[in-house]
Amino acid sequence: MVLKMQNKDMLPTIVFCNNRILCEEMALYLANKDINFNSDYQNPYADSLIDKLAESKQIDEKFLNLVNHGIGWHHSGMSPNMKSIIEALFRIGKIKIVFATATLALGIHMPCKSVVFMDDQIYLDSFQFRQAYGRAGRRGYDQIGYIVFFDIPFKKINRLMGSYVPELRPHFPLSVTFTMQLFDCVLKSKSRQNISIDCVLFKSYWNFMYSKVNQVGYYAIFSLNFLFDLRILNEKGKFSTFANILERMHYHEPSNLLFYYMIVNNLFHDLIVRNHKLTELQKMSKIMTIMCYLFNRVSLDRRRKKEILLPKLDKEVLEVIQQYNEYVIKNFTEFFTFLCSLLVKKNPNDCKKLSFSNISFSSLNGKPALANFFKKWTYVTNLTSPFGGLSGIKDNGVLKNNKYFFLNVIPELHIDNKVLPVFQLENNLSDYALKFLLSENTESCIETLISKKYDHFIGDLFNYLKDFTVIFRNINRTLAMTAPVNDPVFMIFDKMESRIKHKYDEAIEIMVNLNQNSNEE
Repeated sequence: MVLKMQNKDMLPTIVFCNNRILCEEMALYLANKDINFNSDYQNPYADSLIDKLAESKQIDEKFLNLVNHGIGWHHSGMSPNMKSIIEALFRIGKIKIVFATATLALGIHMPCKSVVFMDDQIYLDSFQFRQAYGRAGRRGYDQIGYIVFFDIPFKKINRLMGSYVPELRPHFPLSVTFTMQLFDCVLKSKSRQNISIDCVLFKSYWNFMYSKVNQVGYYAIFSLNFLFDLRILNEKGKFSTFANILERMHYHEPSNLLFYYMIVNNLFHDLIVRNHKLTELQKMSKIMTIMCYLFNRVSLDRRRKKEILLPKLDKEVLEVIQQYNEYVIKNFTEFFTFLCSLLVKKNPNDCKKLSFSNISFSSLNGKPALANFFKKWTYVTNLTSPFGGLSGIKDNGVLKNNKYFFLNVIPELHIDNKVLPVFQLENNLSDYALKFLLSENTESCIETLISKKYDHFIGDLFNYLKDFTVIFRNINRTLAMTAPVNDPVFMIFDKMESRIKHKYDEAIEIMVNLNQNSNEE
C-alpha cells in the first residue's frame, strides 16, 4: 500500500493507528525491507541537524536508520524532545511517512498530502476522524488531499464519512487568577505586545460565538480592579509577593483568593492568639480544618456517618467567609450592571424578551393591564432578565443568591457562575486529610484509608494528599519572603508542612511494603 502511494505521489503521509507497539513495528518493518522514501532528498541543513543530534546522542542508531529511510513514528510514549525532532524533520521533508497515534491529530503543526486510517478501533469516532483527516492537503503545496482507509469495514467508513460532528461549545476563557497570570506575563516580558493575550481578550471563540460587546475584555478590566482592591496589584501595576500563591494554586479558585483574604485579615494570627492555651497539635487541627475546607474538598455521600466528616468551622471563620463573599458580590455587581447596560443599549429590543416564548415587551403599548404590568417590571431593570423581573427580582437583589444568579440576568450575558469567585461552603466533606495529619500511627491510618469507610480509591486519596503537600510548600515559600522569622502563622504552617510531608513519605513507604508482601504471597 505504501509503495503504491509513493508511485502515485501521495507522500508525505501520516498513518494513524491507536496502538503504540504497532506503530513502531510497522516503521521498523519498512526500514528492514530497505525501502527508502527520500532517496532523492537533498537538504544540507537537515543533514547537519541529524549529524548534530547523533553526535550529542539525542538519537540512537535505530532511530537514525529510520530517518535515513524517511520513516518515523510519533506517540505519547516518546519523550517531548524526540517528538519535537520527528515533527521538525517531517515538516522539512526529511521524513515522508510517520506512523502515529491520535495524539498527533490535535494541536501539532504537521500538514501532509495524505492520511491513512488503519486498524479498526473503538477509539476511531467521528470527532477523531474529522480532526485527523484535516491534516491531508498542505496549503500552498497540494491542490487536493487524500484519505486512505486500510483494514476498516466499509460500513464504518460510511458512518465516519457521514457522521454528525459534536458541536464546539466555547466556555468563558478567563477567571480572576488567569487574568492575573496573563498580565503578570506581560509585565515580565520585554515586549508589552503579547499576541497570546490579544487572542484571549479580543479573538477568543467565546467572544465570536456569543458576545456583541467584548465581555472578555471588560471582565479582564474588572478583575484587575478587583485585584487592586485586594492590594494584590499596586498603583504602579506590579503584583505583590502573595500573587505567587494565587498563581500556583490557580486550579483551586476561589479558595486561593479566600485564603489570601484570610491572611491579610489576620484570621490565622487571631486564631492562634485566641487559642494560645491549646497545644500545638490542637492549633494545627483548627488550621488544618480550614485548609481542608479550602483545598481538600473531597465530597462524601450525604448518608455517610458523621465521624468521617470534617468538623464544623468556628463562628469567626464563617464570618470571614461571609465578608469575603459580600466583598466579591459588591465588586462584581458593578461589573455585571455596567456590562448589561452596554448590552441593553446595543440591543434594547432583544434584551426585553422572555427566554422561551420570545414575547417582546417593547410592543405591548395599548395591551391589557397584565401586559402593562409585565412591561413595568422589565423596564425598571438593566441587570435582571424579563423572566426574573416578572418574579419581582430587581437589580439590587439579583446577586443575593449566587446559585440562581445567571438564571435571572438578561440572556445576552453568556457568563456562567464559575467566573464569579464566590466561595460555596460544603458540609459533607471528608476528614481523611485531617486524620492523616493528626494520627500518631501512620500504619493504622493507612489501613483505615484502604478500607471502604471512605468512598474513594486509595490511589485518589494519595494524589489529593500529594497536592496538599505542594500547597503547603507554596504557602511557606511565600510566607518566608513576607513574614518575620518568629511570626506565629509562618511557624505553625512550617511545622504543618514538615509534618504532612514526613507522614506522606512514611505512608508511601508503607504502601510499597504492603504491595511487595502481597506480590510475594
